Parts: sequence; C-alpha cells; structure tokens
Amino acid sequence: SDTMMVANYDPNTYKINIMSIPRDTKVTIDGRNRKINFAYPHGGIDLAVDTVSELLDIDIKYYVFLDTTAFREIIDILDGVELYIPPGMDYDDPIQKLHIHLESGMQVLDGKKAEQFVRFRQPNSWRRAPAELKKYYDGSDLKRIEAQQRFLKALIDQKLNIQNLPKLNPIIEVVFENIETNYTTNDLLKLSGAVSKL
Repeated sequence: SDTMMVANYDPNTYKINIMSIPRDTKVTIDGRNRKINFAYPHGGIDLAVDTVSELLDIDIKYYVFLDTTAFREIIDILDGVELYIPPGMDYDDPIQKLHIHLESGMQVLDGKKAEQFVRFRQPNSWRRAPAELKKYYDGSDLKRIEAQQRFLKALIDQKLNIQNLPKLNPIIEVVFENIETNYTTNDLLKLSGAVSKL
C-alpha cells in the first residue's frame, strides 16, 4: 500500500474530506510496532481497514484498493489532468521498474505520467537537482503526500463536472475490473448521481 487515504463523504452537504496517512506512520499490529504500510501486504484489506480504523478511532464502512493499472486507465478515460510540473523530476529505481522522467511546466498528464507524478519522492541526485524542485520535495513522504493532494485537487476541480458524466460508465467498468472494493454497483451509481453537486 504505497498510498493510503481516508475519505469522508457527507450526502447532506455534498462535501468530501480526504486525509492522507503517511506510509511510515507507526502502529501496533499483532502486538508489534510496525509501519502502517505493513498492514495490507501482510493481512489484506481486512487488516488494513482494521488498522486505520483503530488508528483514527473511526468506523470505516467502505474500502477501495486501486492498483496503478486502474489509476492510469481512469486518468486516460478522463483525458488527463493539467498540472504544473517542477523541473528535475527524474528518478530511476530498476528494482521496482519505476522510471520517472517528467518535463517541467504546465502540461496535461496522461495516466502514465500521472502515475509518475504521484509516485515521485526524490530525484536521482539532489546535488544536480534544480533549486525549484526543493521547494516541492525534500525526499520525505510528507512532501509526496502534498504533491498527491495537489494532483487530487486538480483532478476534482477539472473533472468533477456534468461534461464528464458520460465517462462514468467506462470508469465504473474499469473500477470493477481492476480494484478490490466492498462498494456495489448501486453504491457507485448513487454517488455518481451527486457528482454535479460535489
């Protein structure tokens, strides 16, 4: 679980609040101190939901596990997200087969580039990194979370509108083919009916 977020949707006000949980957050799992990103790979959705619920003292009713393939496909269906990219976003991790090389400036990120943006944490070399990059990143997960929230805000601002309603069916298809969730089709259709009010 590279990224964890908790969302609260209020159907009376049509507002969504989203909180990111840093992957290195310390929790207790089976009596041992662990990082929170230990929960999903070692106990699946149930352990991840239980761990986050206990950490925040909340009752989590729904969960969505979204892999990077589904993320890329959804962004492509929505015709990308426009975002400013700071210079120096170059990173290679051959072990993870992760290669991030984004041009700087305002641009529309397709699914592949959007994935690179939300996964970026630090450049190959801080010594060669442009000074502007250091305004956005310091190698910590907290700075990466800030970038992910910036991406999510841009996605919501740009794509949560009536013009994108015809794209909901293909998105729902991708969702049910590529994610693990306890949402039903009816749950998603109810949510989609409120899209223009969110």
